[in-house]
Amino acid sequence: MRLFFCNVDKLCEATSVTKNTVPFLSALRSEPAPWIAAWGVLALAGTLLLCRIELNAIRLGFETDSRIAHRLLTQRTVQHDAILATLEASNGTDAHGCAASAYKQVAIIYPQVLSATCRPTSEHHLDRLAESEDLSRLHHRATVDSRDFAQGRYWLVLAGATRTWALHIDIRKMIPRGEWPAAPLHIDLHSDAQTLALQQTGNTEGLWNLKFEKHLSSDTQPFDLRIRRSLQWGDLPWLKAGIWLLMLSVAFIIAANVRRQVVGRSRAEGLLRLRRAERLNTMGELAAGVAHELNQPLTAILANCQAARRLLDQPQTDAAVLREALSRAVEQARRASTVVNRFRTALEHPNAPGEVRPVVLATAVDRVLHLLEPEIRQRQVTVKRSETPQPLLVLADPVALDQILHNLLLNALQAMEAVASTSRVLHIDIARDGAHAVLKVADSGPGIQPHQLPQLFDPFFTTKPAGLGLGLTLCERLIESMGGRIAGSNRATGGAEFMVVLVHAATEAAK
Repeated sequence: MRLFFCNVDKLCEATSVTKNTVPFLSALRSEPAPWIAAWGVLALAGTLLLCRIELNAIRLGFETDSRIAHRLLTQRTVQHDAILATLEASNGTDAHGCAASAYKQVAIIYPQVLSATCRPTSEHHLDRLAESEDLSRLHHRATVDSRDFAQGRYWLVLAGATRTWALHIDIRKMIPRGEWPAAPLHIDLHSDAQTLALQQTGNTEGLWNLKFEKHLSSDTQPFDLRIRRSLQWGDLPWLKAGIWLLMLSVAFIIAANVRRQVVGRSRAEGLLRLRRAERLNTMGELAAGVAHELNQPLTAILANCQAARRLLDQPQTDAAVLREALSRAVEQARRASTVVNRFRTALEHPNAPGEVRPVVLATAVDRVLHLLEPEIRQRQVTVKRSETPQPLLVLADPVALDQILHNLLLNALQAMEAVASTSRVLHIDIARDGAHAVLKVADSGPGIQPHQLPQLFDPFFTTKPAGLGLGLTLCERLIESMGGRIAGSNRATGGAEFMVVLVHAATEAAK
């Protein structure tokens, strides 16, 4: 992940694209896991919801189409019973008492009726419908001869006292093709052990299968209607899901950009306040350092000038000794001039010391790490923290404590510039030692030269080319003003370590 965002930065620099044009990637780079996790959860939840809505709509449509098909087939079977009842009630016109004109017109009016026949009851033993005729007479209703059901035909027989009517019906013509549901359905009609496929569209098996099975509402034509629909991956709402993912991504880009701007503004304001406090405190340190540095050369100048004056008052003046005294005075004056030049920017007085009160040490560390987050990310530094389970309260000036932590952490980050990025580790340890809280800040840099350790907190001593040498001096003064102490050393495993000891607030309150 880190390598990916490094490549993004290089690409942006090569194409003159600023980070504002890729705010989502910039925000993701700072906090990748929460953003990706939130986007993934919302994307998955939205997609599943869309799929559920779509599948539910398909299921409701399937149930509606199935009920329509069942109703149509039931209406046709009831219609067949009505046709037979009408024919049986008609007055006969031929020798057998059958209405010849009536049953000849049936096949013309109803396309599913292939033929309608009428015969005397006495001739039933000569026909294949004799068994159905006997059952019809026994039950006093029409019966079905379904021996040709698998071929799409059956006979509906109604036996009367003197005559028998029979309809030869084509099942596939019972419902016109235009009246069938347009959905891809498998529609089968069952009679006993025989099955007739009325419609076969789509796949027979899929990821999800919908089924409908119901008996036709007809006592004379006991058929079972079975309808199936198989759903495939293509039935899922891919277009809607794609639109959802696109809208979600746009929303996350906007949210990430807004959050990045808010966090950046907050961080900039915090750094500005810290810089102002640091500048004022640094001026105080400059004043104290300059006063200390000027005191010695001014004292030497005064002593040499007084010696020169005494030599001039003597009758015989040793020119060499006088020249040496004046040379020393000139040398010390130049030294004083150098100190004054260092102090050329000190035009204001430092603020009064801040209020010392209980402060959660881990919270102060979090606050400063937040301010330094861009520096940490830019330098590809890994932060490792170790702290007590219970938060430690220390007596400190919050602003001064932030300034101390900022100086120590920034020094540690800068010290690791000389090592490979894969080896840059910043260690922050918070522990309690009796009545004190101990904070250790360690880096994996080259460490401090042994001869430089005694001078770490001296004014104007620095190992940086452009440093003033007042940062650690300021830290020491601020820590001591809060009743604590600071020390620097080298770690056995490499790198430098600074230890800050502050008074534990609970211990102080118990006194």
